[in-house]
Amino acid sequence: NVANRMEQLGKVYNVTPLITGQVYSAVKQTFLCVWLDTVVLRGHKQHRTRVYQLLCRHEDATQRELSVAQAFAALQRMLGEVEGHAREGCRGRLQLALGQFDSHVERLASGQGEGAYLAGHVAALRVLQANTHRCYDNLLVGRSFEC
Repeated sequence: NVANRMEQLGKVYNVTPLITGQVYSAVKQTFLCVWLDTVVLRGHKQHRTRVYQLLCRHEDATQRELSVAQAFAALQRMLGEVEGHAREGCRGRLQLALGQFDSHVERLASGQGEGAYLAGHVAALRVLQANTHRCYDNLLVGRSFEC
């Protein structure tokens, strides 16, 4: 079931192969993987599942693959800040952090500069951006946190 869900997510993010956080833990010493998002899989509503793209063996990594991994790692750090501000209930800081996140996604998706290597990951960037706003925009308008 989980493998089927991951295959379906690959179509949404437009990248493959996708693996879960559990698989990532087993292969991260051998393979370069990129964290894409954290989702709730259909049929697994009790917990959130970290989603990674398996890129290549570490020793075979190209500059493009390393750049993709670095870009998504930066986005993950930015989302950590967003989540922290959300937990603290700091709407102003949350709005600022979301704005910085959006600006970074736009820069990467444009294909300019550091985004030049991410042409094949624009769909994944957009899905991550939409999921992030679905989670945090309610807080900005005074509604309860739903993620």
